[in-house]
Amino acid sequence: MFLSYIDKRIQVFQDLDQFSLDDYAPLSNIDKSMAELLAFVKTCANSEQSTLIEKDDFYILRDPNTGANTTFCLDRDQALENEEVELLGIDHPRIERWINLYKNTSLESIGIAVQSDKLPEGVLSIWEIETHNEKGHSIRTIAKIDMDKNGQRSIPLERNVDEIFRLPASKTQGETNKLPKIEQLLEREILHRGKAKEGQSYSSKLIGWIEISEY
Repeated sequence: MFLSYIDKRIQVFQDLDQFSLDDYAPLSNIDKSMAELLAFVKTCANSEQSTLIEKDDFYILRDPNTGANTTFCLDRDQALENEEVELLGIDHPRIERWINLYKNTSLESIGIAVQSDKLPEGVLSIWEIETHNEKGHSIRTIAKIDMDKNGQRSIPLERNVDEIFRLPASKTQGETNKLPKIEQLLEREILHRGKAKEGQSYSSKLIGWIEISEY
């Protein structure tokens, strides 16, 4: 689940060495982006039995193994003024390590199964799409492709990703036989959304597989 969580937000976590201001519109909601980054940090910290404590405008990460504390802040000026405070951002070595860790999780480990009494049965797949613009810069986006139990695309599941991650666990139904058709739908989605042009090469990576069953 951690891998799906972070890759669902990969548009925030672009590789900085490929970043170009010409390719991106200004961020309209910095607070929301930082809230998502903090949620990711807290999730990763908990997975390593570390503790992230918020105190005033600072965040203290406590390492359970060494007992050492690392203090972060979200303000660049504060970080520059205090050598003991580090700026919490996507280019921080610890954040980069966590991102790479979950992005490189094996395919066998990214699937989950949940159950719901409100959403239709089916499979929700999450993909990382990589294309290149005219300047050769790498552009990464996320695509969500869902298929109901009848083999038809089901938009309600694609619109409720956050809700689906909070559903109770269930036993897998072994729906991987749907993957070939889902890949066909993915290609149509990429072309329809203009993420790649006809004949343009692109790469796709499955980063999330969620089977939804009824109670």
